[in-house]
Amino acid sequence: MTETSAPPAAASPAPSVSSPASANDAHVENNVFDSMVQSDDDFLGLLSYSLYKRHKIEWLRTDRENSALEFKKVACTPAQMSMYRSKAEKLSMGFIDISMAELGEKMRTDIQKEELVVAISKCNPSFLEKLGHHILGGLASALVALTLLGFYSLYANWESVGGVEGAAKALVKAPATASKTEPVAAKDTSAP
Repeated sequence: MTETSAPPAAASPAPSVSSPASANDAHVENNVFDSMVQSDDDFLGLLSYSLYKRHKIEWLRTDRENSALEFKKVACTPAQMSMYRSKAEKLSMGFIDISMAELGEKMRTDIQKEELVVAISKCNPSFLEKLGHHILGGLASALVALTLLGFYSLYANWESVGGVEGAAKALVKAPATASKTEPVAAKDTSAP
């Protein structure tokens, strides 16, 4: 006596007691989805259907006296369905524009960072170049120090022989001695 039994009630949805209007609502709802969404990959269709559902929820919240069927009569016109699709296209284009702008900014900063790294690495000399720069810097420093030491030595020698005062006295004495010797030389040559 093996009889095939029906699946348990938990596995299948319980039949609901519904009025002919609610059965009609479900049929219209399926028709709305089917008319808006052509395939599972139809992103714009899914987005336009979500806009339709949001509009329906707003309608039912604000106008509780009107039924969902009345909403469908208003919202399922070809012009309204086209409006949902158009709005979905605008939203997706806005999303794409924002995403591309963010991606573009990220790419721009990444490229700038790469260019900076390359520029810095070009400016950074190799070890041998650095060593050469240090040796040349050391030689230049030594040359400057020797030049300053030479000038100091010359100045010290000049100061030891009188410096500025000695030079001034020598200049003052030189014309005085030169004028004293000239008249003497003139007297010597005039006497016979």
